[in-house]
Amino acid sequence: RVTDVRSTQMLKAAFSAEVCGWMDQVDSTWLWKEPTFSWLAGFYWHSEISSLGQQGPPHSEWYCHVCEVDCHAEEDEQKHRLTRRHAENVQRWVQKNGTKEQPKSCPRCPGNGTASASSKSWQQDHPPLDLSSAAAVQKTHLPEESTIPQGFLDLYQPPAYRRPDSLPFVAFVVDFGQAYSQSPETLLVASSTLHLGPRAGPKDSRQKRWAIGIEKPLRPTDKWRSLAIPLQSMKDRLAEGRQLEFIFLGKWQADSQDAQPHELGRLTIAVPNVGEVLVQELELSLSTGNGQLWPKKPSWRPIKDFTGSGQVAALGGVEALRGAQRALQFCTAELLMSFLLYVPALQQESRQRKNEDKSESAAIESTSPILVFMHGDMVRDSSAWVLPGLAAFCEQFGPAELCASSKWASHPVRNFVVVTPSCPEDYWWFRHKPEHDSTNYVPAMELWFTEVFQWLEDLQVAHPKTANNSGIRLAGQSMGAYGALELARAMPERVAAVASMAPCFDAFRLNWLADRLRNVPLWVVIARGDSLCAFEEAASLVLKLRDRNSPCARLSTFGLKDHNDSCKP
Repeated sequence: RVTDVRSTQMLKAAFSAEVCGWMDQVDSTWLWKEPTFSWLAGFYWHSEISSLGQQGPPHSEWYCHVCEVDCHAEEDEQKHRLTRRHAENVQRWVQKNGTKEQPKSCPRCPGNGTASASSKSWQQDHPPLDLSSAAAVQKTHLPEESTIPQGFLDLYQPPAYRRPDSLPFVAFVVDFGQAYSQSPETLLVASSTLHLGPRAGPKDSRQKRWAIGIEKPLRPTDKWRSLAIPLQSMKDRLAEGRQLEFIFLGKWQADSQDAQPHELGRLTIAVPNVGEVLVQELELSLSTGNGQLWPKKPSWRPIKDFTGSGQVAALGGVEALRGAQRALQFCTAELLMSFLLYVPALQQESRQRKNEDKSESAAIESTSPILVFMHGDMVRDSSAWVLPGLAAFCEQFGPAELCASSKWASHPVRNFVVVTPSCPEDYWWFRHKPEHDSTNYVPAMELWFTEVFQWLEDLQVAHPKTANNSGIRLAGQSMGAYGALELARAMPERVAAVASMAPCFDAFRLNWLADRLRNVPLWVVIARGDSLCAFEEAASLVLKLRDRNSPCARLSTFGLKDHNDSCKP
């Protein structure tokens, strides 16, 4: 048994000379300090000392102790108990423990009094992770990161032709006028030249065309607005002045799910200069036949001015965004990325004070901490876009799903400024090529996040860096779990906590990662039987952080069978 091994020599005695030769090629300190030898022997083993206890504030009364899931409401708890996940966890409990009573309490149960954090309930503005213990831990000096982060061989700079200022764009603003009450549930713009979005129209149609969405307005009387649409065909770059035809399609709530969208009209535009967005406003009438378009005089804006603050202003400013989740774009010199943004609504008292009191303290009261969610490695090329640059799954996972549904109106996640970016298909978040073991680091991605955080602070929706509780919360699944750890490694002084679900990180970089994250609370969730991301590496990271007196290092595995269990919506 591994637990009986007391020295490297004793370990070698259990293996052949060939395997012992392999051991000699591995650093003996690294070999001996790892919590498992499964990479040698092909079995999973984990020392009991790494089973960390529950930490954090009390959970709600609708908590399933078998699955370690907080359902938050009685109705959702009843639904959870009917799920396959719960049934499988109960079955595994019976197989392992027989007739032993299933767990019904834990240190975090309401009224238990043994939770390691405060007694605030989940309805209050407290993240579901114990951060209060950080106050009792003296933050230590962190080692400096090199220009090329440790473990990478080179830096990747996007070629000039892939940069935002090397592409032309178009954006549409659609006004239904007095017929706004008859406007469709979904508005699309299609093209037979640009392969953007899924294919539209019957599959047996000879004329192929692809359609991408135009976002519905926050208020019925407002205009529909698209994000900046890149004008680049699959075969070649589109020359300035080339004529492009777009078809506007609509789908109403009464239409069946399989029904094809209705054609509302057609419009031809001329491709603008590279680095510019042609903003085409038009009025769409539904009074006759399939609709009729009246285009207005177009305008042109640099892509950097159109995105970010330009899109916020077009939607009516920050106050118009509060309490709603919208798709936006943010542009740096090297990278244009689409993302979902949720800005918390202000309580009436806070809104009134902000209007009356112009002091710095009043301004900070109207801001919130930032929460970033990074998605996993799913199909995200242009065929998967629901809006320009935004993969359809972005709103179906993590905090974005909670911010999009009125069902979760009182969930704690709505106390954060939630950023859900869509990673371009060329990258594996901070790596190029889009592979988990790529050795080229992408500084443009790190810069994008740095500038977005500063932009949110400048908009006065996110806590300024000097404010209390201003740290950024990072969360991610699979590839996004790696991304969250990598971003925390790049800016540990800005990060308040990381939740990493089934991370895939380099084993040989774990010591360096632990050194950089020693002051950052971390919660790792992964199944012991994860076949895609190594459980041993995740467990090793938690143990290394604990050895460095991390304020909070938690590992959760109970109730998880495989990789997908850690990465469910």
